[in-house]
Amino acid sequence: MSKQRRSLSRLMKRFAFIVAFLGLTVAGVWGYLEYTKPPRPSLTNLTLVSARRADVNPVLRAPGKTASENSTLIDAKIERLASTSEGRVGYSSGATTILWVIDDGTFVKKNDLLCSLDSSEYEELVRQQQIRVDRARADLERAKLDFETSQMGVAQFRDGLMIQTQQENEGRLKLAESNRVRATARLAWTERMRSKGYASLDQIATDRLTVKRCDQEILKAKWDMENFVKFGAPIEMKALNAAVESARATLIANQMRYDRFLERFEYYKQMVDYCTIRAPHDGYLIYANNTQYFSSTAPVEAGSSVRQGQQLFYLPDLSRMKVIVKLHESVMAKVKPGMKVSAKIPGLSNRELEGTVVKIDPMPDGENTWLSDKRSFNATIHINNPPSQIRPEMSAEVAIDLSTHPDVIAIPPEALAVEDGADFCYVASADGQLERRHITLGESDFDSLEVIEGLDEGEQVVSDVSHIEDYAALVVDAKDDVVHANSQAASNTVHTADEHAVAASHTGEHSHTHKTGL
Repeated sequence: MSKQRRSLSRLMKRFAFIVAFLGLTVAGVWGYLEYTKPPRPSLTNLTLVSARRADVNPVLRAPGKTASENSTLIDAKIERLASTSEGRVGYSSGATTILWVIDDGTFVKKNDLLCSLDSSEYEELVRQQQIRVDRARADLERAKLDFETSQMGVAQFRDGLMIQTQQENEGRLKLAESNRVRATARLAWTERMRSKGYASLDQIATDRLTVKRCDQEILKAKWDMENFVKFGAPIEMKALNAAVESARATLIANQMRYDRFLERFEYYKQMVDYCTIRAPHDGYLIYANNTQYFSSTAPVEAGSSVRQGQQLFYLPDLSRMKVIVKLHESVMAKVKPGMKVSAKIPGLSNRELEGTVVKIDPMPDGENTWLSDKRSFNATIHINNPPSQIRPEMSAEVAIDLSTHPDVIAIPPEALAVEDGADFCYVASADGQLERRHITLGESDFDSLEVIEGLDEGEQVVSDVSHIEDYAALVVDAKDDVVHANSQAASNTVHTADEHAVAASHTGEHSHTHKTGL
């Protein structure tokens, strides 16, 4: 029995040793884990900022291209002309040859010589037309003299010959009446003398015949007066007036013929002048065949043929430059004429230029509308004091200052988190936790984001959410107070404000940045 007790005592000691060993082991492991366990996160390690009142100055960034406000496409104005000589119609070829041309890429002043074309064919047309003009001028002068002569004939008859004829007829009538009076008195005297025996019957018969002859002369004079007044003068006047109108028609026809020949003569001379091409204004000369935006592909060089209407030069005025910007239809309503603009030109080492919005097209740009339902509107921006190195068709990045939003609640861009497409910030609560708060944003600039809903002035928010996953244990959802225990899940859903801007750009929106952030 004592032997069994000793055996049991040894078993109890071994069991106690094992239990003690296991207890020490568990205590050691627990102590080690407690020693190596990271400390519980605290809000004291986070940088917090207050939601404050501030002025937000939103800036709309958009791409564009430079262009000249005063640019000219210079083409060959020579034409294929028709010329008539001795009943035959001849035609010019409508093409000529370049004799001399200025170098491509030259800065030119107004009226500088750009190109000389062969004008010999047009000069021959001018010489032939000069002969026609001289002949037409001689015919015109002769028609003028004929017209003036016919007018003088009308005046001569109306104011001279007609009055003279009337007076002559009146004189013949009075003379005939006077002769009859004398003839009647003679007949009466002869008859008295016959009664006294001093005159014969033959003498009386002669005096009576003389009286009848005077009556005939009086009747004829009256008829002459009446015929002249009723028929002779009007017929003569109509004939003279007809001559005037005929001369007038001939004069008009010769005047039109002369004017037509002279106009054609001046037109031919203009063709000669067109063979000397000069700069219409100051600018930077570019050969049209070196510019992809124009249809001309023919070489511009001495000896090359030039056809009618061929594009030769593109002359932009570099002292008056603009930027054409494409604005998405969702933001174009925010842009107004007169807004200030900063433009960055990559081709000029990102030099920043100042400008002003001058126009927004009322209708959308028609380029590539069949590829997408999205529409863009062209805005024109005037560049103040453009540098001499600027060229048309250079890429530009512009920032348009939109209307300022004064005295709004704002947070820094780094305090914004985008989770599953929604905007959030993390607000520090009095119990040491972080409230995941959904917010509604308004405008933004480089320094601030406007908060329209979800945040009150003075609330403390995490200033930088890029490491918020380290504090996931403190995060409480504002809606259901569920603690975010999975820090990896939080890190997979949190994005910085810069990533938010990138996401917005992929949806076709224009991201807003501060006006000094170009």
